[in-house]
Amino acid sequence: MIDFADIPIRVYKFDKLDNKKLIAAFKEYLDGCKCCNKYPNCPHPKEQSAANALDIPHSEIIKLNQSYYKILKSIFPNNEVDQTLSWAFYVKPGTTNPGVWHNHFQEEHKSKIQVSGICYLTKTDHGTEFANDFFKTETVPVLDHWYIWPSQLGHRPKEIKNDKPRWIIATNTVFK
Repeated sequence: MIDFADIPIRVYKFDKLDNKKLIAAFKEYLDGCKCCNKYPNCPHPKEQSAANALDIPHSEIIKLNQSYYKILKSIFPNNEVDQTLSWAFYVKPGTTNPGVWHNHFQEEHKSKIQVSGICYLTKTDHGTEFANDFFKTETVPVLDHWYIWPSQLGHRPKEIKNDKPRWIIATNTVFK
């Protein structure tokens, strides 16, 4: 039997931020800092930023960053962060989410705690699907919340055509 504690996705509310300012800052960042140096001939989603989106020195992004680390500290009070990767991800209205199953687990850090997160910046009915050996589920996207899970858990954006813009921030954190 699976206990509720075995479902590894946790949801944490944080103080409301100005999502319009966040999106404007992330849009500017995304326009100048694509996912990798092989862009656009790479396997990443075409509207994904480089991996340091939460490090942008913008007042609202700093608050979002602080909310994320405050939550991590509450979950892992005795652990120190080694590294965090963070991406801004955008899906245009009228396009389909690239529903590719993946995880953020880094093999070179396999002996360390690794957690991933997602924060929805726009209202959407299209959540993120998760699956392991025991279940497949989907988030209900809620603004002003971080969804946190073990990095080895497979997930993907729900593969569906968006009628509105979809902005999210995704993270992967490794502890020392």
